[in-house]
Amino acid sequence: MEADGLSSVSCALRRDCVAVGYWASTGAGFHHPLVLRWTGGSWRTVVVSDAVGGLDAVSCPGVEACLAVGGAGVVRIAGSVLASVPGSAGIRGRLTSVSCLSASDCWMVGYGPYGPNSLSYAHPDHVLVYHFDGTALDPIAEPLPTAAGQSTLLSGVSCPGATFCIAVGMSAAPRSDREVMAAFSFDGGRLAAMRMPKLPRGDQSGLMSISCATPTRCAAVGSEPQRSSGPDRTLAVIYDGTSWRVARTPDPARGSGSDDLVAVSCVSSGACVAAGTYRDQSGIRQSLLLRFAERRWSLEPAPEAGGSRSLGDPYFLGCGAASCWDNVLEGIVCAVDVSCVAVGTITYQSDANDQTTTPTSRTLALASVR
Repeated sequence: MEADGLSSVSCALRRDCVAVGYWASTGAGFHHPLVLRWTGGSWRTVVVSDAVGGLDAVSCPGVEACLAVGGAGVVRIAGSVLASVPGSAGIRGRLTSVSCLSASDCWMVGYGPYGPNSLSYAHPDHVLVYHFDGTALDPIAEPLPTAAGQSTLLSGVSCPGATFCIAVGMSAAPRSDREVMAAFSFDGGRLAAMRMPKLPRGDQSGLMSISCATPTRCAAVGSEPQRSSGPDRTLAVIYDGTSWRVARTPDPARGSGSDDLVAVSCVSSGACVAAGTYRDQSGIRQSLLLRFAERRWSLEPAPEAGGSRSLGDPYFLGCGAASCWDNVLEGIVCAVDVSCVAVGTITYQSDANDQTTTPTSRTLALASVR
């Protein structure tokens, strides 16, 4: 195992969390599934699979009852067993997000056909929506085509009730390179496009994740350019059960570089935490956490990677400040008291005394306990 990273985390209990991601050999053109578990101490490996494809998202409605999706298809995780869900091999595309109300009620979204340039105007994408009832994996009117020549990617889904889900992502208009945020609601049937607000800084945007505390309170996050062809800036939109509005978010890079949000977790209508990354003035990517409270987003200090406040996972060996860089958070989950666990990747120099050695990416796991 020469490189590895985590993309998503879910906790059945406050101190029983499962994180999924990938591992790869040096020079390999594909990833394999990786599953880690945390029960309050250090992270431990529960699955290192040789199956082709990493895992993008996980949802654990109960202990020993997790469902994960990604390039490896749809898999159930029970202890150290990774079992493919029947029918997932026939999916024509990639599932990117999953939300489980119970072990027998899970919704998944994604896009297809999957390829190196998935947002392609010559080969328009279609969105994917699947339901898992604990036994069978059923497509919901798959594929769901978008307008002629238009590409749509779904990257996040949240189901606050048994008959209501919202999925978010981005769409590209026909014969245009303009990408705009998109959201769809569905109640077990066909998706319905939701009206999204216009952005004050431009006409390009994308949503990566959504979390709904209730059917009438959701937060979705992503990024938008600060100006035409400029660096990305954090984007957050709030749904109140009727309409979406853009929320003002801090700019940690202060205009000097890009900052993006890729994951969000809401434990109540007024308490959410979002995770992502930003580039500091030296160009190094740093972990980014934003907290939503009292109707506003604010910066949340992120624990130092490799320091005493980070969680000890089995693949992060530690590194000095001079040899660590690019701390990227990809997933986050928060408990009722807004204590959170975030996961991602960290890049570091395997030999701090020899800067010519190939940088290594390793799993990164942080805890923010209040």
